[in-house]
Amino acid sequence: MYGIGAGPIVLWHLLPMFTMLIMVMVNVGTNRGFAMAQSRRDSRRHRAAIAAELASLGDLVRENIWLIRTEAGYVLSCRSVTAVYRGTMGRLTFLAEEEIASVVATYMLVERLEGLAAARGKPIGSSVFRFEGAKDDLGRLRREYFKVAAEIKKTLAVLGRRAAEDAPAAPSSAAPPSEPPAPAARPLPAAA
Repeated sequence: MYGIGAGPIVLWHLLPMFTMLIMVMVNVGTNRGFAMAQSRRDSRRHRAAIAAELASLGDLVRENIWLIRTEAGYVLSCRSVTAVYRGTMGRLTFLAEEEIASVVATYMLVERLEGLAAARGKPIGSSVFRFEGAKDDLGRLRREYFKVAAEIKKTLAVLGRRAAEDAPAAPSSAAPPSEPPAPAARPLPAAA
């Protein structure tokens, strides 16, 4: 007597199933939105950490260029400044492909530079290489420092450009800032 086509009473029995289906769709959509927002936030944070470390590394590279120029006889190791990169290598996937390529290339040049400094100098502790002897070696090392400085500048520009693209849009009714924002990257010396 009550078959499939028996009337509106069938729809009443299907209501819990439709309600559950709607709840599942809302839950999946909400969780997906939360995961995407969290991924964007993690990407911004990792980009900021790498950019800050690269800016610090750029300062150290400039310091070493100055030490070679003034014939101080030593340079400072760059390895200690790469803690963020070494500690978060697994999170590089939070960055865009262009950023990953640039960051990895920069840090590989830093590792190469560290190897050259170790080969040409005598390590004193874990953070200083002392040089005694040929000025040709110091000239080559100085050119390598300039190459690394240029690569750091390029990578900071890539990270800055991507950060500007990913920055959340400010509301149009927001008041203008009272002072100009700080520059994203510090200038590096030009090759001599």
